[in-house]
Amino acid sequence: MKALAYAAVNLVLLAACTTEAPSSGSDGGSPQQDAAVCVPSECPPTGTTCVTPQCTTTGCATANAAAGTLCTDSGGTVCNATGECVECLTPPDCPASTTVCVINTCTGSACGTMMAARGTACTESGGVVCDGNGACTAMHCTDNVRDADETDVDCGGGCGATCMHTAPQQLCNVAADCLSGVCGGAAPLHCQPPTCTDNVRNGTETDVDCGGTCGATCKDTGPQQRCQVGGDCLSGVCGAGQLCQPPTCSDSAENGAETDIDCGGAMCVSLGLTCAPTKGCLVDVDCTGAALCASGTHTAAATCDVGDVCVAGVQTACTQACDAQRGCVECNTTADCAPASCANHLEFVEAATCTAAQTCSPGAPTNCAASGMVCDAVAGCVECTENADCFDLDAGFGSCMNNQCL
Repeated sequence: MKALAYAAVNLVLLAACTTEAPSSGSDGGSPQQDAAVCVPSECPPTGTTCVTPQCTTTGCATANAAAGTLCTDSGGTVCNATGECVECLTPPDCPASTTVCVINTCTGSACGTMMAARGTACTESGGVVCDGNGACTAMHCTDNVRDADETDVDCGGGCGATCMHTAPQQLCNVAADCLSGVCGGAAPLHCQPPTCTDNVRNGTETDVDCGGTCGATCKDTGPQQRCQVGGDCLSGVCGAGQLCQPPTCSDSAENGAETDIDCGGAMCVSLGLTCAPTKGCLVDVDCTGAALCASGTHTAAATCDVGDVCVAGVQTACTQACDAQRGCVECNTTADCAPASCANHLEFVEAATCTAAQTCSPGAPTNCAASGMVCDAVAGCVECTENADCFDLDAGFGSCMNNQCL
């Protein structure tokens, strides 16, 4: 409507414009070409920057300013090329947003806004990510969305070593993204479960790859490794500062070169700490007094050394057999007892057996003569063992072969 009003005024003013008569040339020739009959300042104002007055050969006229020409009338900021001063043609024409979390829009020449998507990176107000409602916030590690610099949902990146290594394993870029401190596997990388060989202190370990479920593997020397209990340490001793302690001969643990708790081995023996009977040993010098080391351990009773010799402070030769716990005994195995035999050539006696009490139980006798047979110490009751066993009253002596008469 404003543009139509301006046009009507211009028509009236055009009629009022003075028109100069054509001048003749000094040589009396034809009239010169018509020129503009007014100047823009003589034309009436249009009332808007977006419509400008102009002079033509017929008088005053108007023209629309180019799109994007700055203007201030009617509450607008920019001309739209049709003579109107409007709020915007494109979003940058609108007042700048104070945060990337609010995005300018221009719809129907009017400014508006829309919220940036949740997770959009931002830096305003100490935040790192847009919350989807126009605010830049640092609380992105608990929004159940993988955003900002997170490597997986609410973990890794700025959220720290929070990505899980248990199923399902979460994505990571570096070890510092993972609870386990290990990021690896085939691409894409995932957090890896703790192991006792990954060069990282993780899982239940008390130090790098030792202690906890890795067992008594923490070092007690240079440098001492951390521990919670003695069972974390090679020395079996977790001491001051929760560090594994080097072995001593007074730490109530069998460690170092000791052959038993705080005794035996070069260091303890040099301190006069030898092992009493029933304690472990490797050589005689580990043992207290006249006791000797046999079979790697002492016992309260006599023990055995090479050649079935009993040891109980002094060596005693056993007449039959030697047992490490009982000393001299009748037998250790059936081989120590009497083998099968024959009595009077007519009775077979089975081999004696070694009982649990390590005594020999005599073998049962069998009367071969009762069944017309004779005794063979190996085969038992047989038909013959020699030719004389094959005598026949009618035929005389026969021959015996393979315990049978021919």
